[in-house]
Parts: sequence; C-alpha cells; structure tokens
Amino acid sequence: MVDERHLVFIVDDDAGFLKTLSALMSKRYDVESARSVDEALKVFQGSAFDVVLLDLNLGKRVDGLELLDKFRAIDPAVPVIMVTDDNSPASIVAALKKGAADYINKCPNMADLECRILKAIGDQHLSRVNRALRDEVDEIRGEMVGESPPMLELRRRIDHAARTMMPVLIHGETGTGKEVVAREIHRRFSPNSSFLGFNSTEVSKDLFESKLFGSERGAFTGAVQTVTGLFERAGDGVLFLDEITEIDASLQAKLLRVIEQREFERLGSSRRMRFRGKVLASTNRNLQEAVDKGAFRKDLYFRFSTHLITVPPLRERRGDIPLLARYFLRRKSRELGLPMPSVGDDEISKLCSEDWPGNVRELENRMIGWVIDDIGASAPGREAGSARNADGDLFEMDYLSAKRSMVQRFQRAYLARVLASCNGDVNEAAKRMNISRQGLQKIMKEIGD
Repeated sequence: MVDERHLVFIVDDDAGFLKTLSALMSKRYDVESARSVDEALKVFQGSAFDVVLLDLNLGKRVDGLELLDKFRAIDPAVPVIMVTDDNSPASIVAALKKGAADYINKCPNMADLECRILKAIGDQHLSRVNRALRDEVDEIRGEMVGESPPMLELRRRIDHAARTMMPVLIHGETGTGKEVVAREIHRRFSPNSSFLGFNSTEVSKDLFESKLFGSERGAFTGAVQTVTGLFERAGDGVLFLDEITEIDASLQAKLLRVIEQREFERLGSSRRMRFRGKVLASTNRNLQEAVDKGAFRKDLYFRFSTHLITVPPLRERRGDIPLLARYFLRRKSRELGLPMPSVGDDEISKLCSEDWPGNVRELENRMIGWVIDDIGASAPGREAGSARNADGDLFEMDYLSAKRSMVQRFQRAYLARVLASCNGDVNEAAKRMNISRQGLQKIMKEIGD
C-alpha cells in the first residue's frame, strides 16, 4: 500500500497553508485542493478520493463540520481527517462523532501525517472488505441473524428437522419470522427444489381444497378448467402451509391423509396421486388452546409434534437486536438504492430496551424508517437529529423556502410510512402510491438533494 499513489483532497481557506501542504503532499500523493465550500463540493462530487484533509474553520460563516456532513452524505466511505489549530476536547469529540477518521494539528509532522493517512485508507479498505464479507454471509445465512442462546437452539432444531421427510410445525408470535424458518428448512432440506407457500388467511375458504389438492373441470360450480393444486406442483420440494389452524377441520383430515399415506386426489377425480415432498406448517395461536377448541385436529397435531419448532419472540433474544438492526439497515439501503445510514452505537443500544410486540417484522420496518430518515427526515422511532425539524424554524424562512421545507417533510414522512408497510419493496410502494417506480425514485432523489 505504501508504494501506491493515492488521491488526496485538501480543503482549506488559507491560501498559503494550502499551497505549502499541497506541495509537500504531492511528493507522495496525487493532490487536489479547494478553498471554498462550493468549490470543495463540486470537486468532491466529481472525483473518487482516497482521503480528505479538511480544515475545521473555513472562514467566519462556515464550519468544517457542516462540510464533513455533506461529504459523508455524498460518499460515507471516504475517510476525512480534520486539520485545525483548535485542539479542544469538545472539537475533537464533535468531529469524531460526525464520522471524521482522525484529527490532527494544522502544523503536522509529515511522517506522522503520512502514517495517519495510510491508516485511514487502510481502515477504509478493511471496512469495505468487511462489508463485502458481511453481505456474502447475509446471502448465505438469509435472515437467520443472531448468536443468542435461543437462536443457537433454533438453528439446532432447524437442522434436525431438515434431515427427514417428516412434517414440521413452526409456532411463534406474529412477526417472529416463521416463514424465514420455513425457508431455512427448505434451504437445508433441498435447496434446488421448489418452495410453495399457502397463506390460509388470504384465500377464500371455499377455495381451500381446490387450491391445495387441485380440481377437475366441472368439479364444482365455477370450475371451468382443470386446476393443478399445490401438493402436485410442489413435486419433491416443500409446501409451506402458513396459519394452518385457519384451515377448516374437515380439510385438516385430508391433510392428515396426505401426510400419513402420501397420496391425494383432485376434486372431482378418483385418481390417486403421489406426494413426494415435505410439508411445513405454521401458526401464531396457542397450540393446546387450538386443539381444545377444535381449531386444530388432535391427530394432525400429533403427526406434527415430532418436529415442533417454536420461534422465540424478539424480547427473549435482545442480544441479537444490534445484529438484526445493522443487517436490515444494510439490506434495505441496498434494496432502496440509498446510502446506509451512519448510526451510532448508542442509537442501536437503545433498541434493546424496547419490548417489540411486533417482533422482528417491527424492527425491520423501523430500520426502513431510519434509511429514509437518513436523507433528511425524522422517521417514526428515531429522534430528530437537527433543529431544522422544529416547526419554529419555518417562521425564520421566506414563504417559498418554508413551503418547500414543509412539502419535503411530508414527502419523507409519507414515503417512510409507505415503504415500511411494504417492507421496503419499491415496486409495491410505487403501486400503493399510484405512481411509477421511476416517479418514486425521482421523489427519493429530490428528498436526498
């Protein structure tokens, strides 16, 4: 790394110091410089710098920390070293909290400065490699994020359940990730086979049987064509029956037959068909209560009880919350095409004290809000970080500026809520907003600007 010629950007309003430092630095680095904020922003946006040396005091009206914020908004990966005569602890803390990589005196020892530059570049490279590795791990691991004892036990049960053809019942509160568990079982059981899901709450009850087992033309009123059911389509893959206790008890008896005899018939047909796959089911109801009330057949429950997996609520695995939060921030930033927010450890730690009645799904939606918040608004669940969010500031602006500010606040709040309700799916959000995907991306870009 020492032999590489890195590109260094120096920003300082002192022409004499800028010239001297640029001359000294150019012996080892490619150097560009700027004296004003406008010039600095224009140059920064047009080049890929390896490190920035930024003066803390850029004149009477300009604070280098403000320019640091703008640099990090454009490219948070570029390390910025603050250069100033002000060595007060308050200034150092303020710069580091805003993401500065280092802080040096305005008359630095050149050997020391070079060490700091190379360290900042090296740290940036290591961070980039770590992010790439985390992304690879995320792809492999999916959303099975966490190292708490409940998660380790959950992975053990998943591994055991994936080794056989026996059916599996996944139990857990709403939002705990029951489908994530089902997909992880599928990944370990037969990753190249099909995974078909059936949500019992989203299908009309009179269509349950046809949807699951298929039907022949004329089998019932309205059956104008032959329908291939999910058991047939699943082949030797996995069929996931979400909220199985919502399925009528008489139909549960037919499910039991498929599980025990591995055979089924289409509605309107007497021809028996073979089921070669694996059945997974889920419920958020109290199982014993569901059995006692007849919502879940006792004999069907016994067939599933060999592999009964309970997904722990988030409040019982609080140690995983920081890992989950950062995972969702990375993934949602990537999906939305926005920079990953710069979030402090204190903000992440505060999440651990909440109860999370909506479990992992609620945390995921909160992180979508934070990603949107990072382009200038205060999304639900995150405190406003700037006095500009206060309505009192509006009356210090002219009319058009105040109107523009209010419109942008509405756009950010509205967009954060819609994206959260769609789990960050841009296409689905655009559909709900009744605009094109390109139109939504345009709004997001305008908010960012």
